[in-house]
Amino acid sequence: MKKLWVLIMIMCLATFGFSVEKRNAMATLTFYLGQVFFKVNDMGDFLPVKKGMTFYEGDVLKTQEDGKAEIFFYTGSKTRIANGTEIIFKTDVKTKSKSIFINVGQIWNQIRKGDKFEVESIHGVASVKGTEFDIANDDDGMNLWVVEGLVNIKNEKGEILAERNTRTNLRKGFSPDKKGIDRNELPHWQNNFSAEAILTLSAPGQKQENKPFKVNITLKDPKTDRFFMDEMVLSIKSLSRGMDIASTKESEQYSQAIEVNIVDGKADLWVKGQAGDHELNFTGRKITGLNLPIKIDPLPTQRTVELRFTGKDLKEHQIDMKYKLK
Repeated sequence: MKKLWVLIMIMCLATFGFSVEKRNAMATLTFYLGQVFFKVNDMGDFLPVKKGMTFYEGDVLKTQEDGKAEIFFYTGSKTRIANGTEIIFKTDVKTKSKSIFINVGQIWNQIRKGDKFEVESIHGVASVKGTEFDIANDDDGMNLWVVEGLVNIKNEKGEILAERNTRTNLRKGFSPDKKGIDRNELPHWQNNFSAEAILTLSAPGQKQENKPFKVNITLKDPKTDRFFMDEMVLSIKSLSRGMDIASTKESEQYSQAIEVNIVDGKADLWVKGQAGDHELNFTGRKITGLNLPIKIDPLPTQRTVELRFTGKDLKEHQIDMKYKLK
């Protein structure tokens, strides 16, 4: 009986005493150009993104000055993130609305009709239910352009309803300031969201521990399917501490990150590392980034040689001889 009570107590503690916070899945990364990073639940270090990855409540997404990104919310809404932007994914449990807190930068939003969506900053909040709008935010204020639909905009000093073809300025300590504008004054940066070159990678052959091997890089023009001939700089990072990279095989310095200048659509780099599963991250201003998984095999510790011969009994025999490798 005593053992039964102990078992029940252990089960109760496991069920109720130790709970893991469940974070809501909010959006997926559908496209990106240049260097784009994320941070899990606003904790730890920023890491390179992967196309198709999921963002959860509390995650942070950041684009560098050469980076852009597009995310698709599971409710059908879409957001494009400009270069030099940092946002945080949030949800409101009571209203069941999704929100983006924009620390700095600019985002364009296309919100599905009926979807509750908010964009926040230190300067105020924009609430929508199906519309298209653009927001730019910095320390001095937040500007909001309404392309289609209606946006409710408010801060501690006031609240207004902004309609299409308007720009509203929000500043902490001031009432929202709305003005009518022409269509040609609306932002257009979100329309320039296509890759100028297609990146392909290959790492043929066997890969052994601490022995350099080559990775082939190819850039093609998507319009002609020929080599991309314009100059392009690729940023390449090893996502594993046990693997380093260099631009030449004979390099004295293999490192975790390098830049490769490509001028004729072709280049290569050299990799070496410890045995195990690794990954390389490739990004560039005009391309969609790629991650290349790499498996490095351990060096063999012995070799087996098969010796076959015909004996006096006129039968074939085989001897396996094993040699230890130094």
